[in-house]
Amino acid sequence: EMPFANNQRVVIPSGAVQSFYIYTPSRLRYREEGTEGQEIQSNESLIFNAGRAIAVTKWDVPGSNVVSPRVLSGILTYDAIESANPATPAPTRNPTQPPTTGPTNQPLTPSPTSPPTNAPTNAPTSAPTSAPTNVPTSAPTNAPTNAPTNAPTAQPTLNPTSSPTLGCGNGFCEADESGDTCPEDCLDLILIPSEVGGNGAYGTMFSVTALERDVEITSINFHASQSAGVQVQVYTRRGSFEGFELTEDGWDLIFDSPITTNGRSDPNVLDGFNVVVPSGETQSFFLYIEGESIRVMYEPLANIEQTPFSNGPLRFDQGIGKMSKFIAGDESLLYSGRILHGQITYNVVNIANVPTPSPTNAPTNTPTNAPTNAPTNAPFNAPTNAPTNAPTNAPTNAPTNVPTNAPINVPTNGPTNAPTNVPTNAPTNVPTNAPTNAPTNIPTNAPTLAPMTGPTPSPTSPPTAKPTFGTAVCGNDICEPTEDSISCPGDCTDIKLAASPDGGSGAEGIMFEVNAVRDVTITSLDFHCATGVSSNVDVEVYSKPGSFDGFEGDVTAWQLIHQDTILTNRRNTPTPLNGFDTSIFVRGGTTQSFYLYTPNKIMYLTPSNLASGELAYNDGNVQLFAGVGVTEVKFSSTSSNIVSPRVFRGSISYDAGSCGNGICDNSETSSTC
Repeated sequence: EMPFANNQRVVIPSGAVQSFYIYTPSRLRYREEGTEGQEIQSNESLIFNAGRAIAVTKWDVPGSNVVSPRVLSGILTYDAIESANPATPAPTRNPTQPPTTGPTNQPLTPSPTSPPTNAPTNAPTSAPTSAPTNVPTSAPTNAPTNAPTNAPTAQPTLNPTSSPTLGCGNGFCEADESGDTCPEDCLDLILIPSEVGGNGAYGTMFSVTALERDVEITSINFHASQSAGVQVQVYTRRGSFEGFELTEDGWDLIFDSPITTNGRSDPNVLDGFNVVVPSGETQSFFLYIEGESIRVMYEPLANIEQTPFSNGPLRFDQGIGKMSKFIAGDESLLYSGRILHGQITYNVVNIANVPTPSPTNAPTNTPTNAPTNAPTNAPFNAPTNAPTNAPTNAPTNAPTNVPTNAPINVPTNGPTNAPTNVPTNAPTNVPTNAPTNAPTNIPTNAPTLAPMTGPTPSPTSPPTAKPTFGTAVCGNDICEPTEDSISCPGDCTDIKLAASPDGGSGAEGIMFEVNAVRDVTITSLDFHCATGVSSNVDVEVYSKPGSFDGFEGDVTAWQLIHQDTILTNRRNTPTPLNGFDTSIFVRGGTTQSFYLYTPNKIMYLTPSNLASGELAYNDGNVQLFAGVGVTEVKFSSTSSNIVSPRVFRGSISYDAGSCGNGICDNSETSSTC
């Protein structure tokens, strides 16, 4: 309750409109309803209309800081008065004119007052009526009546009280009401955690608590960073999300569907689920966008312990931003103190009346008596030199034989006629294209490895792309996980993934895929042209999210990102494109396809130990996979125009980090990005 200062009163004449502006540096609670100026609620004396809210600044012209319509959550207290006896209005803003220097030329009143009133009546007025009047009487008389008034009535007057009356239909879901007994007050209630959101991530986790009532969450609205077709998932779990940020254990998937997101200003509605939260319990949700570089928008808070957001039955407790889905141990991708930009729709229910979910269509299978013999092996980061034999039902008891302890004392007079089935004890340092005339004088210190004839008892650990470091050091020419193109441009800008240095065959085009281990922006390519002399050629580069497989002949699936006529170098000297017309941001964990085309032939490698789609090169940030060559026709699904496998010959230039993705991240400012 907030009475006016100095007991001021605002008089609104009958039929007039009065505006009010409530301001506080803290937040006011209101809801979005109707249109501005529309009647929201009324009684016999007042009509309350929808208004607008002003964010950030106290006084602002209509624009980004003015939102409409908004309806105040609160109560107006007023008195109904006789229009002939209004309260004195507040003083005017400016003082009155100063008094004149002399008396006026004529009397103040133009003529004497009217004749005096008639003599008083011979008898007192009639006794008061036995029923209340329609409106309260005027101020009390100066003297008491000759007879006492009747005893007070058993019921109040017809005028409403200043506080809202109890009962269904008054806009408040009261303690004795629920969605079953009063749907107009207790269904489709809305909690708005934040109406602004300047930051975002690929996902957000948050918790809500049911306050003294059972509630049922029916939908979540959120704002996205931009419009695009994406896959959206919503997980939920009972209790807080703390301790479960990096693991899928304990979460239930309740929404998984493709949608087309709206821009930042228009919300996206996720519904079709019903999550019941008992009174006093906490429920957590995880909203995540798969696939594209689209983010869930939220508002960061300086302190997560600030007063929680609540509109009565439901309270928004806290939230975080997430740059990954579920990656164990990767706490660097979590941002605490984030409040969802959107709204939560819920019903107030009585859990005793909420039906249980329908049973499954059929019973599940009977569990087996024992677990499987062994888990499947994790996939390798890179293919083996040659495909292994089909795995046995169980691992071998022991590894294959090892080479002998020492090389032979004296080399033989000539090379062997054919390779042996197992590696030699001491191979040469580098194999020659043909046998040498004489054996080497000194064998190497250790024999070379060869693929085993059967699987190893357990898979080897995948090799790291670069040595690990205890602390990131900017300037060591290694873009480490905690560095990016903003924090360490010397290490993380214009990185080159060198692909095949060799390749004697070629075609008009090559399609290949890259996988981003972390967020990267692909900026350019260097390639080898088939011409033996330097010449001017037309070059085009296309790109698309995901795999190119199945889209070799679909031009509509590709985006043209670079087109130019350039002077090439000779065949064995790479030709740089010197930057794409449109750089391509690739989010960590996603795949992007590229198609390099020129009417002149592009050189590439025809591998003997890789298939299309298998990993060819990996520098720890970007992985390059074997692709296909395209002959004669630019876009063709005809198998005769597609040759496979082929490995891109050249290098891929990229920046590590997220600057340039259309989102102002927490580590970025106008001067850095």
